[in-house]
Amino acid sequence: HGIPDGAFIAVFGGNVGAASGADTVVEAWRDLQDLEDCYLLVAGAGELLDPCRELAAELRLERVRFQSPWLAADTADVLAAADVLVLPTRAAQAWASQPSKLISYMLAERPLIVGAPDGSDLAGVVRQAGCGLVVTPSDSGALAESVRRMRSLAASERTTMGKAGKAYAGEHFTEEVCLPAVLRVLESAVRRSR
Repeated sequence: HGIPDGAFIAVFGGNVGAASGADTVVEAWRDLQDLEDCYLLVAGAGELLDPCRELAAELRLERVRFQSPWLAADTADVLAAADVLVLPTRAAQAWASQPSKLISYMLAERPLIVGAPDGSDLAGVVRQAGCGLVVTPSDSGALAESVRRMRSLAASERTTMGKAGKAYAGEHFTEEVCLPAVLRVLESAVRRSR
């Protein structure tokens, strides 16, 4: 993608759909033009991909790159290339569900910047895990400031966040943890119905 060695790379990877908030991430790079080593890679496909490309072109964001299609075989390499993984949401989405990419991001052992309202489960998971920063959804200025903050941290601090996210995901989101919990719920429901 023409990203130089040593650059600070933020990655948004996954569905670039209407609810993704990917346009907010692209817009944030308008406020990061002074950071010549700071790149954004948007990897994925979806209905918002072309508008994001158009926005990057309109704002002349030379350090925003796109990878589409994003093949499943490329997932580990793309996420591993990141210094930070960005997970924006629209506010309503963050109240209704956990984005599926949260788990893959955490398992990638990289720090996160997550757009989620205070009090949402998504914000709670990120804070409880200690795996990144939470910003107001759809606020490109706040997102840009969080990228600056994450970039200014020592690499060891970012590594600690990434390890914390992976550990939390392993303790809370794996098949070994979740399947027995689901079975307990089902068994309880069967007992109550008798």
